[in-house]
Amino acid sequence: MSKCLDNSNITPDERKEILNREMEVLKMIGEKDTEIRKQEMALVCMAEKKDTEKKEFSGKTLGAASFVVLAVAGIGAAALGGKVDIKPLKRK
Repeated sequence: MSKCLDNSNITPDERKEILNREMEVLKMIGEKDTEIRKQEMALVCMAEKKDTEKKEFSGKTLGAASFVVLAVAGIGAAALGGKVDIKPLKRK
């Protein structure tokens, strides 16, 4: 549309109309860009939530599996007559 403004044969009213339409187009582009950014942010939030849920599930699964392994080891050692003395690890 801006190229139309280079034409010296258009009237001032036509120039004004062209500029108004360009402003409308730019406004629509801005609104669409804002909408796209909001959608992208929503997708990022959903991905982060899923990642957090996955990490929590993995942590719970690992904890349960560790408990089962220790329980089986303790029961096996007790069944074989061994002394079972499990001490929790000390963190520094």
